[in-house]
Amino acid sequence: MWGQLIIFLTTVICLYLLIRDLTGKFKDVKIVTSLALFIWLLSQVVYTGEFNFYEDIYHDFNNIVTISLILSAELMIVRVMRPALFRYPYFLVYTPILIPVSFILIINTYMIKDLVFMITQGIALFVYLLFLLDKSEIRLINKQSIIGVLLLIIAYLTYWLLQNFITIPAVLWESLLAIGSLLLVHSLVNNLELKT
Repeated sequence: MWGQLIIFLTTVICLYLLIRDLTGKFKDVKIVTSLALFIWLLSQVVYTGEFNFYEDIYHDFNNIVTISLILSAELMIVRVMRPALFRYPYFLVYTPILIPVSFILIINTYMIKDLVFMITQGIALFVYLLFLLDKSEIRLINKQSIIGVLLLIIAYLTYWLLQNFITIPAVLWESLLAIGSLLLVHSLVNNLELKT
């Protein structure tokens, strides 16, 4: 419960940072990422209530929509980071939106559903890690972003792998996720704003 509250408050702070600070050529990143965070916040409010309609399916679908929007935002950043000659067409940044459409087919198969969540979250982490290593004009690497990525990787490994072998309180990985996300969003917003 406390971990979920920490994640909820962190998401509100991240949403505020995105809306307040991100402008210029990254306006589309701001809109898509803000939409992802808002959908996630809405799913948390609905999921905590006492509803009788397929709560798990609703919650899972909102989570996959959130992840696909984050992947779209990362594709937008990648597109801007490339020289104009090597940029892919803009409509391709929205291809991760196809993930929720295909997710409908596997929503009741728990093993495949968990595998899809694990892979999409891992891809989002991997892409951000590649952002840090990229040597384009937009440099996203600093101490804050390195610590944030490490915390997210630890939270990811704890949730998907370590919990299966040893008992770990959920508040541990939830706190790591919240702190890592806040550090990354703050670092990303500051670094992208300097380059606009």
